[in-house]
Amino acid sequence: MLIEKNSTEIVSISIAGGLEILGRLTDEEGELYIENAMALAQTPQGIAIVKWPNSGNNKKVWINKDQIVAKAPAVKEIADKYIEANSGITIVG
Repeated sequence: MLIEKNSTEIVSISIAGGLEILGRLTDEEGELYIENAMALAQTPQGIAIVKWPNSGNNKKVWINKDQIVAKAPAVKEIADKYIEANSGITIVG
């Protein structure tokens, strides 16, 4: 799997078990990390973007490469919501 070092692209990663995680994927000396990891969650109001893991520090989360089922660039609308959730900046347009 080709991962750019220090990528700024927000990606959607599906892992074994069906969980979908959003974040910036980085490879540091063969170790894979998701920076500012967030997950999609179903709520009564619809889909929400929540911190992942729920009880851990999500700034730099190590992930086992063997658990990744799929990886793709996040669609613009989801990437914009991810940026809003992490920065508090509202993206218009």
